[in-house]
Amino acid sequence: MVTSFYWKKVWAYITCMLILIIILTSCQKDINKADPPTAIDGILDLTKWDFDVNGPVNLDGQ
Repeated sequence: MVTSFYWKKVWAYITCMLILIIILTSCQKDINKADPPTAIDGILDLTKWDFDVNGPVNLDGQ
């Protein structure tokens, strides 16, 4: 017969694993983004920037 203590341990393990998976997958989204190019002498070179993969570049005026 399986005790309730056993099921509490199982649910605690499952909950911890789900939290770990959620944390790891949410962190992975930021890893894949490339750093946006910076302007040098007022010129912003976007020839190697892939807009389909990296998305739009913010022009914040700095």
